[in-house]
Amino acid sequence: MREGASLDSTESAPPGLEDFPAETDAMQRSALKIALLFVVPGLARTVVAAGHADVIAKMRTAYDAWWAEVRPLMVNEDVPLAPERPFFVLYEKQHAGGGIPAWKAPKLD
Repeated sequence: MREGASLDSTESAPPGLEDFPAETDAMQRSALKIALLFVVPGLARTVVAAGHADVIAKMRTAYDAWWAEVRPLMVNEDVPLAPERPFFVLYEKQHAGGGIPAWKAPKLD
C-alpha cells in the first residue's frame, strides 16, 4: 500500500474486497471501511497520516531527536544473554522441592 492511500482507493482494500458491491448502501460502505481499518495492517496509520503530513513530520522529528538522546544510554545492548534462564532454573528448583503448594482461601471477616 502506498503512503497517502485512502479507504476509497482500490490499493487500500485487501484482496477480494477491491470493490464494494453496487447494492451496498452508504451506511454499509462506511461500516465496511471502518472494519477494514482493523483488518488491514497499517491502513489506519496510512489513512490518518495522509491528511496530516505536517503533524507526521513533527512527530518524526521528535522521535528522531528522542532516539538520538536515548540510544547512547542503552549500555546493555551488547551484553550476552545468560547461559541459563534464571526464572526457569528457580522454577525447576521449586518444582523439585515439592512445587507450589495448593492455594488456600483466607478467612475473611
